[in-house]
Amino acid sequence: MVQMILTLKIVGLAFEVHDSHVESKLKSTEPQYKNQNDLEMNFTEIFHYAYSYIGVLTGPYYSYKTFNDYYKNDFYKYLDCDSLTKRKLTLVPMYAILFLIVNHYFPVKYAESEEFYTETTFWYRLWYVTPVFISFRMRIYVGLILSEAACIIAGLGAYPEISHPKPGKGPSVNFELVQKMRLDSSLKAKSSFNFETVNNINTWYTETDPFMRSSIKYWNMCVQYWMAYVVYKRFPIKPLRTAATFAVSALWHGVYAGYYLCLCSAPFYLVIEDMWKHMLDTSSNGLKNKVLYVLYWMVRTQAFSYLGMAFSLLSMKSALRYYGSVFYIYHFTSLLGLLLGLGLKNMTKKNKKV
Repeated sequence: MVQMILTLKIVGLAFEVHDSHVESKLKSTEPQYKNQNDLEMNFTEIFHYAYSYIGVLTGPYYSYKTFNDYYKNDFYKYLDCDSLTKRKLTLVPMYAILFLIVNHYFPVKYAESEEFYTETTFWYRLWYVTPVFISFRMRIYVGLILSEAACIIAGLGAYPEISHPKPGKGPSVNFELVQKMRLDSSLKAKSSFNFETVNNINTWYTETDPFMRSSIKYWNMCVQYWMAYVVYKRFPIKPLRTAATFAVSALWHGVYAGYYLCLCSAPFYLVIEDMWKHMLDTSSNGLKNKVLYVLYWMVRTQAFSYLGMAFSLLSMKSALRYYGSVFYIYHFTSLLGLLLGLGLKNMTKKNKKV
């Protein structure tokens, strides 16, 4: 875990410094929150940022700029960090209990045993991805929330609400005002602050959003920002940006084949999801769209669970054995959904021409 966080910090820092130098060379007249002077540093400062005890084990990712502001600003003094931390931890016991119960009765290790394939039915094996993924989600929720709480109790990531802080990034507007607040106590006393910069997960939207593309934006949001900032926005071939981002995400997670089998399959599902979402308009209210939303949610949840099985099983052999035991059913249904969607799309175009 330390290596994973260090990778984000050091690579992210390299791009922060690079971008600050690019901005200084452009000599933009617009006020910039990030500038070359703010990012001048020595080895000691880099070491302190990389190995800061706040988030060194589990994150969340925060930029060097955020870390530097933590020592320059005292915004956290205008927040009740203790109360905010307690509020953040409210649901952790429930997630932990759910994890312990579900993991006890439906351990992922069972899917690696011989008995799982000889003593269970096709339908049971197909259903088994659901409790395994519930257990996985609850475990991750606990870890992400605890890591976020560590930042809040320490006061790291506090910024004025008027600057519209974004997870992982920090302030996105009103940069000059943030600078003025640093030295103006009266201005700080009149302002509201939050810890949105270290907001790592929104479990409600992660669980209830009916679409994979939008729901993953609420999962590990600080790392999502890093992936967008470092990989997605910089990848030169625009149509392949999503695939490249998922591939880098798999590489960041480690060398197990299951990571790649899971994460590198997701872009193909997103293509199918986007196509059907476009064809079946869900922008208006009504019973029809409510039914569609429920169907989208069910399909999205099963897709997550099915792909997540490879992530949990880790090895290619175990993952392919599982998928083979259920006849690659969601791979084939996804292909069917793609072909059906393309067929309907072509029929719609022909009807419009007529």
